[in-house]
Amino acid sequence: MKWWVRAFNFKITDHKVRENGDLFYWCESENGIPIYISGPRKDQFLPKGDSGVKQGIEHFGVDVEDLDDELERLKKLGATLLEGPVSGSDGVKACWIGCPDDVRVELIQFAKK
Repeated sequence: MKWWVRAFNFKITDHKVRENGDLFYWCESENGIPIYISGPRKDQFLPKGDSGVKQGIEHFGVDVEDLDDELERLKKLGATLLEGPVSGSDGVKACWIGCPDDVRVELIQFAKK
């Protein structure tokens, strides 16, 4: 959790081990969006993470002001560049990074208006 707090400035508002045995965190993003993160239940044995392209929930995206600066900052925290950066004709720039537990995250810089 420490990495996610440092990398995306999540604020942990509460955490506990729930009845089913999973460690559950209630978090909030910088702009007030609730984020919930849980671990495996006591009876679950999950496979290793996979930050590659796959079926199902493949990744989530995070808006950034400056993609290049944010990418360098996150790499210093241990993220790895998986793909990109790419630029679209609409001025959007994006890249995909690998984060702890092999989670895939897209960094998106929208065009300035």
